Amino acid sequence: MHRTILIAALAAGVLAATSSASSSAAVAHADLGPYTIAHAGVVVGAGVTAHAQVVATSSGRVILRITAEGLVPGGNYAAHVHFGACTDYLGHYRYDPTAPGTRENEIWLDLDANAAGRAVDQVQVASFDLDEALSLVIHQHSNPDVGPGAGPPGPRIACGNVELGE
Repeated sequence: MHRTILIAALAAGVLAATSSASSSAAVAHADLGPYTIAHAGVVVGAGVTAHAQVVATSSGRVILRITAEGLVPGGNYAAHVHFGACTDYLGHYRYDPTAPGTRENEIWLDLDANAAGRAVDQVQVASFDLDEALSLVIHQHSNPDVGPGAGPPGPRIACGNVELGE
């Protein structure tokens, strides 16, 4: 009898811990695909796809992980969180809109494609509102602070809207 009560109490504790852990983190995702409509600063039909997961933790940090495919083997690419949906073509999300576009003020990922054209990166950044309309964009070139002679990340080649829920 005591064993049954103990097992029931342990099960209740595990359920309580699981439900409180899931309520303490917001989860969002983005499925990125190539652009299909011509627009200034966009490469159409680049063939790049990706999946990203965004987890806002109760500690005030956000973990963003992206896995991309269809990249040029050995190529280096930038990925950034942008304001608005993919078809809004808005600029980079900035924690402080009046400050410059730097790794500390924006959300930057670095995608270094392997021989199969696949790349993975993960960053942990300060919290931001996942309820806001945001998108994740992969650019044709690397971030400006990567490597000697690196310049702006260039045209957009893939995009996905950030959506709450798994």
